[in-house]
Amino acid sequence: LIFRRVRQSDCRNYMLAGQYENAIRACTAGIGSGGVTGSDLADLYGSMGLAYLKTGQRQAANASFKKEIELDPENTQALELMQGA
Repeated sequence: LIFRRVRQSDCRNYMLAGQYENAIRACTAGIGSGGVTGSDLADLYGSMGLAYLKTGQRQAANASFKKEIELDPENTQALELMQGA
């Protein structure tokens, strides 16, 4: 549980600081850990998608948003971001 929170907060903190490459790494680590599930996992994919958008990596952003939508089909923001990417 603590590991999951650290990865999620790292990802979020890097995003807030504008450190998008670090955010991508932190999100990727959190996703790859296998310890994050459900809406928390969807949130990591969403944050990673935003970081990819900020770094101009539109295909990677779309892939992240697509995964976020698969995990959380009710997330209309992810769909809008994917359509705008």
